[in-house]
Amino acid sequence: MIPGSVKLCESPGKAGGLPFINYIALLSENEHHENWRSLYRLPPAIIRILLETPLPESHRAFIQKLPKADLHRHLGGCLDIGAQRRVGRAIWEDLGAPAKDKALETVRAWLQCGQWPEDWPRLLKNSARRSECCAALLVEATDQQLENNLYGATTPRIGLKDNHKLGFAAYELPGELSGSALLTHPAALESYIEEVVKQAAAEGLSYVELRGSPQKYGGGADFLRRLDRVLGRSMATVTENHRPEIRFIVIGDRRAPENLSAIVEMTVCKERLSGIDRGPGSCWR
Repeated sequence: MIPGSVKLCESPGKAGGLPFINYIALLSENEHHENWRSLYRLPPAIIRILLETPLPESHRAFIQKLPKADLHRHLGGCLDIGAQRRVGRAIWEDLGAPAKDKALETVRAWLQCGQWPEDWPRLLKNSARRSECCAALLVEATDQQLENNLYGATTPRIGLKDNHKLGFAAYELPGELSGSALLTHPAALESYIEEVVKQAAAEGLSYVELRGSPQKYGGGADFLRRLDRVLGRSMATVTENHRPEIRFIVIGDRRAPENLSAIVEMTVCKERLSGIDRGPGSCWR
C-alpha cells in the first residue's frame, strides 16, 4: 500500500473534469511523499485502489522472491548496527594497545552517557584518530546508545531541512560511523564489503549501484582498485543464484566543483563505474 492518504474527489467523474495540472495540484495538497508523484498519472480509481488496498501477508514470500534493483545505495550509511559493529571490530583488532587506549580516552565520556553531544560527528572529524575512535564507539557502546544517537537523534527524518533543529546535517548522522570515518582505515574495507554483499543477497537484490566518495576514504584510485578486488572475493562467497551484480558510482561533491575534473580522471577507467554523482538529486551518466 502506498504510504499516506489523499483526499480524492467524491467521484472519478468530477476528478476527470479537472484539467490534469489542477488535479495534480489537488492531490499534492494532501500527499507529501515525493517518491509517489509519478503514480498520479494513473486514473483516479486506480490511485484510490493503491492507497486503500493493503497487500495481504500471504504475498510476503512472493514479494521477497522477486528480483529487485537498488539504484541509490550509499556505501557510507547502508549498514545496520550489527554490521557496523563487525566492521568496527575488524579495525579494533588491527590496533595495538596504545592506540586502543587513546581512542577509548577520547570517547570515554560518551560511552558513560546515553546522549552524545549534538555535534559529535564534527568533534570526531577533527580528531587525528577518527576511524579508531569510531571503532571504539562501535565496539564499546551499547545497542541502545547507538540506536539513540544514530537514529533517534535524527527524528523526524521527513523534511529535515525545515523540521529538524540540525537541518540537513541530521540526515548525515546515521552514516557517520559507517562512512568515511571507518573506510579511511585499511582494515575496514574487507569486512565492510562482505557485509554489503551479504546484505544485498539477503534482500534478494539482483542489481546494486553503490555510491561513495573514494577521494574522502584516502587513496582515491587506489581505494577503487582495492574495492574492485574485495568485491570480487566477497561475491565469490555467494551462491550464483543469489549473487547480485554490483557497480559503483563515484560522488563528486557539487559544493567543491574545483575537484570534479580530478575525480573524473580518477574514475573514468574503472569497469564497475556506472557514473559520477554530483550530489543529491542528480547523476551524470
